[in-house]
Amino acid sequence: MPQAEKRFDEGITPLKMRSLLRNLAHPYGSFKRQDIFAVLQHLGWHVRPTVGLQPVNLRYEGTGAAWRLHEARGAEDYRTEKDALRRLDFLKTLEVSKRPTDPQPDRAYLMDVRYEETPYGHSVTFGGWNAVEAWSVADPSGSHSFVLMPDRHARIKKRERIKPDDLMKWIRKDTDLPAQAKKLIDEHDQQRHAVVADTDSGTCGVCLRNLKLEEKRDAPLPVMVFHGYKRPGGGHTKGRCLGVGYPPYELSSEATQLVLDSLEGQVDAVNKYIEGLLSPSLTEFDENAFQYGAKPRIVTKASVPDLWKPLLQQHIERVRSRGFAVRRERDVFLWLVRTWKKQPLPTPGKQTVDWYGEGLKHTR
Repeated sequence: MPQAEKRFDEGITPLKMRSLLRNLAHPYGSFKRQDIFAVLQHLGWHVRPTVGLQPVNLRYEGTGAAWRLHEARGAEDYRTEKDALRRLDFLKTLEVSKRPTDPQPDRAYLMDVRYEETPYGHSVTFGGWNAVEAWSVADPSGSHSFVLMPDRHARIKKRERIKPDDLMKWIRKDTDLPAQAKKLIDEHDQQRHAVVADTDSGTCGVCLRNLKLEEKRDAPLPVMVFHGYKRPGGGHTKGRCLGVGYPPYELSSEATQLVLDSLEGQVDAVNKYIEGLLSPSLTEFDENAFQYGAKPRIVTKASVPDLWKPLLQQHIERVRSRGFAVRRERDVFLWLVRTWKKQPLPTPGKQTVDWYGEGLKHTR
């Protein structure tokens, strides 16, 4: 049964939410599970922890791109009839007559448990489900409702048992949430409070914030004072911003060009990495590649022979999503560099230009 709703949108800053909404409005924006939930709740949907039912056994059918998983009877093989019958007695204690309506987590609900003698030994076969912790997702009207399973359980492509990647495909195809997100983005852009320029200030060419300037004897132009780096697209990193010591964007695009060069390198790295993933001779990959700050987590073909193809395909899609995010930011900074021209410094007390927002508008 669904439990009390857990709020994922609490603590999300308006800037972060705008970034998530932009991802939703774009056909290839990538999401973490908690970010999907945060956006859904921001748009009025309900997300509650619940218990889902996963078939006891899943098997592949088809080859290549046509592979898929389907429900199948579970089977356990034993060398002796005695061992099989002992196991049969235990599994019979888990047998139910119909699909449970109020399942308990971490419990099996089996049906049609029986003993079979085969040319290869003695088997106990069964159908049924394993109860796992999941999430109930529903729209405000209740017309769209399904259970979202965790990744490790979500391999069946059905509406009520759907994995996070497929959830986003379904949302974009069968709901009007992307249109709602775009409408909110436009409203946020119109209602966003203008940033008022400080005295003796300019726009950092890296983080694109209005910050103080200082004069230096060995510098022909005023430069940005020390400040921490904060990505204009959302999130922040503590430390020294690369724009410190460079002239503001109004007077020079030198610092912005540094960011563009870095993003170009990241785009090339993602493309080369994807080429390697598509190689027929690939035997391992890093599941945490391009997730900055995460420790490497190597997945080898030998360790998961049956799941290698779907896991690799899922990883490729995630890296492609990351590549899209990097290319989008690269396009913004490319526009800023190509269209740069010398501007007067911001007038104290007057509204500043949202350079990152301008870049997004011209590169959508």
